[in-house]
Amino acid sequence: MTPSAPTRPDEHGIGARLTASVMRDDYVAVLSDALLAAGAQADLTTIETDHVSTFVRGDEDALLRYTGAVVAELAATGAHAMVHLLLSRGCPGEVACSPTDVCERSPRTVAPLPPTGHEVAAQWSLYPLSDQHMDAIEEAIADVRGAGLVTTPRHYVTEHVGDAGEVLTAIVQGWLWAGRGVAHTVAHATVSINHPSTDDLRASIAAHQRYEDAR
Repeated sequence: MTPSAPTRPDEHGIGARLTASVMRDDYVAVLSDALLAAGAQADLTTIETDHVSTFVRGDEDALLRYTGAVVAELAATGAHAMVHLLLSRGCPGEVACSPTDVCERSPRTVAPLPPTGHEVAAQWSLYPLSDQHMDAIEEAIADVRGAGLVTTPRHYVTEHVGDAGEVLTAIVQGWLWAGRGVAHTVAHATVSINHPSTDDLRASIAAHQRYEDAR
């Protein structure tokens, strides 16, 4: 008889690490407020912030809601911020059972985040740690293309542009899609919030160059 699949996130090593950077002088206050507000809304089993990142553990929906809350809180400040997100499931160093035994867990569809009204750009990489990894990656990318986002292949990443809620939902759903057939699956995403336009960046670089030339 096949053992029943566990439902606790820690039994399958389901968790995330999040690092946020805020490009503003009062970044400590902005970042602290965002993390505290997101943590108060979250239904997570673990939240641990250290000098590099914040580790969170919970089911897939809870991870998505927490990440969405952090991004929405940062977006509402108007500050340019970056969020680096690492999602992991089935890591042999995290689980107490064999991934081919009771840790085999069929991922499901997450509840989509509602629109936030804030557009973000995210570059997403997916790592199903198996011999057939490219098949799982291509299937996951094909699945999230239907989300209505601007999806562009780039070197080593897939870029999504759209509302923060839709972008983050697509990233987590793609991670789950690949995890259907690969027990140990990792995803990484870099999310740019309130990012300057290409024209603004070029103008800033040109102004800096003129300043350097005048020195």
